[in-house]
Amino acid sequence: MSSPTTLFKSLGASLSDRLQELKLGYILAIAGVLRVASIFVLKNYLHPESWEFGIIASGINRGLGYTYPVPNTGHYFLNGSPYAPPYTLNLISAVMPPGYPYFLAWFLRTFGDRPGTYLTIELIQAVFGVLLVYVVYRTAKSLLSQKAANLAALICALYPAQIETCNEFHSFSFYVVLGVSVIYFLNRYMNQTNSWKDIVWAGLCMGLMLPFRAEALAPMFLYAVCLVIRKGARALGPALLFAAISALCISPWVIRNYKVFGVFVPTETTPGWNLWLGHNPSSTGSNHYDWIQAQSIQPGMRADLDRVPLDVHYEIAIDQVFRKYARDYIRTHPRREVELAAKKLFIFFVFDPTHQKGSLPTYWIPSILLSCFAAYGAFLQRKRIFREDLLLTVSILYALLLGVALFVLPRYKMVVDPYIMIFAAAVVDRKTSRTVAGESVPAALPLETRAGSLG
Repeated sequence: MSSPTTLFKSLGASLSDRLQELKLGYILAIAGVLRVASIFVLKNYLHPESWEFGIIASGINRGLGYTYPVPNTGHYFLNGSPYAPPYTLNLISAVMPPGYPYFLAWFLRTFGDRPGTYLTIELIQAVFGVLLVYVVYRTAKSLLSQKAANLAALICALYPAQIETCNEFHSFSFYVVLGVSVIYFLNRYMNQTNSWKDIVWAGLCMGLMLPFRAEALAPMFLYAVCLVIRKGARALGPALLFAAISALCISPWVIRNYKVFGVFVPTETTPGWNLWLGHNPSSTGSNHYDWIQAQSIQPGMRADLDRVPLDVHYEIAIDQVFRKYARDYIRTHPRREVELAAKKLFIFFVFDPTHQKGSLPTYWIPSILLSCFAAYGAFLQRKRIFREDLLLTVSILYALLLGVALFVLPRYKMVVDPYIMIFAAAVVDRKTSRTVAGESVPAALPLETRAGSLG
């Protein structure tokens, strides 16, 4: 009779063989079916919630330009609640990057504000969800074996949180694909081709991502530094080209903001607000809490907010108030800050009990399992995580540091889930060699030995 160990090895070998034979087309078909099915099961297009994106899009279509409503009384906390209705004053804004609001505005203006329009948007986002699976596959294949690439794509296709995102009227569906595409092209340049074409494509993807994700600005510089670290001084030109192309794509928005506000606003006017959400007397590590309650407001804060004049500089001035009180809280409550950092780490790697979706088992059980397998995969790949896998590692660390510095939302981890999936998929490579272009290449060989045979 077979021992449990023998049985486990047999099952593992069988799974490995199946992964080797799995066809990418089948994985993409599964991804598409699941995402389209989720749209018609959840039916979010019948009762769409588009948050600030929809508010700004509505203003654009009403001829108000890129604006955001402010309290009509001039008091920021009206009846205890910021931005309490009615909204009667729209001020020119940069409260978030412009990509998704303009995307929504075009669809709503062209096809009307009706369920069919929102259904079309969800289906487009489902297409991007399938494209994400493909880009994850290509990225994993450039770093791991065929079966590991198939496993990474399959995880992405089946992962509940990634399936559900096409139902949200949010920019996530677009910027996560663009972000992984940046990694793919930069990895190709660093580990395979040395081609300037890959730098140009990476720069274009990063540049297109910036209007959809404010937090992408720092990775633009981090990735440029990674290029130089991995390739030395000879990569200085490609790194500068990558950053220049990315910056050129977002430059119209930056120039517009400078003309409007008179100060440098690269993507949005809310960094101080985001900092305060994560560092005030009511902070929980997430932004899903009753932050408008009285104990959240530090002494003097309400008066400082109410003194801000309702003019073109309103958002900048409001943000400075939030930044000031967040810094004061960080400086005067060091023990509380340590507790918050621990909570944020728990939320990032486990789940957020205060988040309506993040607390569901369908989110946190796969998240924990993925993190565990990725940790094991990273251990197996430990000689490579700051070499061939440097961009993946830096992306994950940046998302983690961003959450600790501000607050943690599910999407802060979900945006790096594709990289975590690639690390998780590495577990099937633990005792095998890579076969690339007909040759067996040990996975841990130095870059200089492997570069010529990677396809």
